[in-house]
Amino acid sequence: MFIGKTNEELPPLLQENYLIRCLDLAVMPDLAFGYYGIGFANFILAANLDDERFGVFLGAFLDATSRKRESSPLCWLGFWRHADGLLERLFKKLGACEMNEDTKNELTKELDELRSAISE
Repeated sequence: MFIGKTNEELPPLLQENYLIRCLDLAVMPDLAFGYYGIGFANFILAANLDDERFGVFLGAFLDATSRKRESSPLCWLGFWRHADGLLERLFKKLGACEMNEDTKNELTKELDELRSAISE
């Protein structure tokens, strides 16, 4: 589905089934994960999503990256360390969201743990 696609071509593919596509992201080969992971994150940062939906999509994205961490820790670490402020942009958008407090707290905790893990 993604072979030969640029990150700019991803939005139509992700709009229809972002949650399922995150499952695909988690099992992509390392090189593809490093490239398309940025596109997946940029999609949720730029898409016109209501706050609750952003939370669901962010959770799915973090889940996919966590699964990659289990299967390929070096790929995962390289992705986050070279993602040029991606983590901070996710924090910022989450901070501006009005959503269920428990969900927001859980996502914030996941992002905090991620920040700690990549800075070790």
